[in-house]
Amino acid sequence: MSIEPDLTCIIADCAAIRLDQFDRCLAHLGETDLNEFLRKLESRSYLELRGTTISSDLLNRMLEAVSRSAGQWNFDECTFPEPVELNDVTFTELDLTNAVFHADVRFSRSTFHGDLSILATELHGHVRADEATFTVGCTLDFHLPGSMMELSYSNFSASSHITVKGARFANLESTVFQQRAQIRAEVGALALDGARFEDGATIVNRGNTRTSLHKVHFASPSTLSGGRVSTLAETDVSNLTLAEVDLGNCLFAAAHHLDELRLEGHNPFSRPPSGVHSGWAWPPVWWWTSRRVVAEERIWRRKQRKSAGWEDHRADAVTPERVSALYRSLRKAFEDNKNEPGAGDFYYGEMEMRRHAPSTSRAEKVILGLYWAISGYGQRASRALAAVTLLVAVLTTSLIGWGVPENAPTPAPGTVQVVQLPKDRWTGDRLNKSLRLALGSVVFRDADQKLTDAGAWTVMAGRAIGPVLLALAALAIRARVKR
Repeated sequence: MSIEPDLTCIIADCAAIRLDQFDRCLAHLGETDLNEFLRKLESRSYLELRGTTISSDLLNRMLEAVSRSAGQWNFDECTFPEPVELNDVTFTELDLTNAVFHADVRFSRSTFHGDLSILATELHGHVRADEATFTVGCTLDFHLPGSMMELSYSNFSASSHITVKGARFANLESTVFQQRAQIRAEVGALALDGARFEDGATIVNRGNTRTSLHKVHFASPSTLSGGRVSTLAETDVSNLTLAEVDLGNCLFAAAHHLDELRLEGHNPFSRPPSGVHSGWAWPPVWWWTSRRVVAEERIWRRKQRKSAGWEDHRADAVTPERVSALYRSLRKAFEDNKNEPGAGDFYYGEMEMRRHAPSTSRAEKVILGLYWAISGYGQRASRALAAVTLLVAVLTTSLIGWGVPENAPTPAPGTVQVVQLPKDRWTGDRLNKSLRLALGSVVFRDADQKLTDAGAWTVMAGRAIGPVLLALAALAIRARVKR
């Protein structure tokens, strides 16, 4: 904002606004005029210092002159070359639009009864406004390249709009927002731990902003979009919607009402290690199926024998029983959001953790092991189809070797025919018959073929096992395509 030439300081090259009854700006007043100005400052309800360069000493003298209770102070386009200490000050209104701060700024324990305008403000140091009180709506726009912003333990009584860009770290820990809050962040890390949003919040993250939501209170529906979330521990997420958020490193343990979390768009989770691995385990060579994995499982896997590729060195490992409960809650959340394939991944994780849990009985572990090997807990159709193929191959081989007797004429009435196996069993004709018998047994078709006792039992085994495997394959396909 430009200043009319006849209102500027008379000092050459100074574009600051002159003070009333003086021909100079505040920075260029002589000691006598400055003392006169400070004596009358407390009676002034409005002070405009646009474009003025204000030292730390001058600012402190102004605050002491008003007993740290200021009226409407306008620092539009002012320059602060030294650290600014505005602690324990009560402002009616403070305008820092387009101001330039070359060092740190502190507003600790200050109270703002009117607008605090920080728009297009150039900040080259850290900003600290912890334990501040804002009694009316405010708009805070911080551009802090490589610095930090501290707004913890503050209280916003009215609606607030906070924008932070470029900072390494923005801290709003334990801050209370009594009316709806709008927060936009493009920072390295955003801490909202212990914050209370009594009327909900809209939080929009840009880039790779990592947000911590430990023990946050969302009293009304709230949305967080973009960036990454590192934890939801001890947070009631029943009013929270996550949209396009990276959850690959998010800790869900101890989150409340996790099954009521709403997820919109693409919210990527981490994946198991790719490739083939080997080590001192059984079997000695293994690989992992691709699925969504929570960070808690990664931490647990890192401490197991098959740990290759599970890179997560956080110390607080949780038990398989607890990870299974996390997967169960997330499965329900995905099902409620009509994302059946995603829910299937969490069902797989839930069963996997149950299989490894110390509290699971040995018999249940055997059943779960077969369930995993045959169909991937009903989520991997390829395994079930491979099992059907293997079953048909085993049945066919058994029938060729022991199940199909040699061709013989129809016995005369009143005589007993002895069923014998031919000397040359492994022929193309017997392969054809045995294959048709094996396929027929899997789908309950009767080929009207004479069989040996061994062949009859073989066909019965196919009729018992085959439909189960086909059903598991059908369920797995349905789980992948259902929406």
